[in-house]
Amino acid sequence: MVIRSDVVDDPDAWMVAAHQWRPSAIITGGAALRALHGLPIGFPIVVADHLDRASTERVRFLRTRFPPELLIDEGAGAFTVDEVSVLVCAALGDFAPVCHALREEWVTLDTLHEAAALLPPRSWLGMAAPELLRDLRDTPWSVAELLVQRHLRKARITGWVANPTLIIAGKEYEPDLLFRRRRLIVEVVGLEFHSGKEAVRRDISRAADLLAAGYRIVSVTADMVKFEPERVLGLIASQLGWYELRGSTWAVPGISARRTA
Repeated sequence: MVIRSDVVDDPDAWMVAAHQWRPSAIITGGAALRALHGLPIGFPIVVADHLDRASTERVRFLRTRFPPELLIDEGAGAFTVDEVSVLVCAALGDFAPVCHALREEWVTLDTLHEAAALLPPRSWLGMAAPELLRDLRDTPWSVAELLVQRHLRKARITGWVANPTLIIAGKEYEPDLLFRRRRLIVEVVGLEFHSGKEAVRRDISRAADLLAAGYRIVSVTADMVKFEPERVLGLIASQLGWYELRGSTWAVPGISARRTA
């Protein structure tokens, strides 16, 4: 298969080439999300086949099969449904497409479980799916949110929900995390959604409404979550009480909880 030099850096051209080279090949992972939704994901494109093939910088081959119910035939070739595509991304260590798909409601936890139930249980993805679904059970909308959720679960800090809907002053808000008993909101601030004049105005107005309604807000950055998780957990725990920390590994002055090594 030969690709013209002017499209050699175009992932879409490589997907077309993969289908022309082997019509039975299945485009999956981020490449399938790019083809079906325009998600801006680059190389490598992920191609599923039933034969062992050496991966390259541009194409990653997976030796696996998918049931026909989990495939979409676009005429020129087959792609996996969104649920399988995001699970493949997660299984390969890339959670950003999964969080994006959950945020945009391309998939839900229910549809992910339904798709996982159709996977052959001894297949590569079928064996990985249960752990991946446990990791995604609180519907993270960003990788930073996913990391915060992991840290909270590992520290056994409870009493929180992710992305709840709050109606305040006629406006709808969906904070990243909410500890209902403490009326404590945890927001993960990232440059993608919180930079620029309009974003700053929106965030200030949003915070004013939440504070006026009696909520407290703890804001952390994505970098803090990634590189200083203990600092983030300590900050959150300092605002909580016995109920949320009763089984945790964190100790806050005046609260009976323990910190382990």
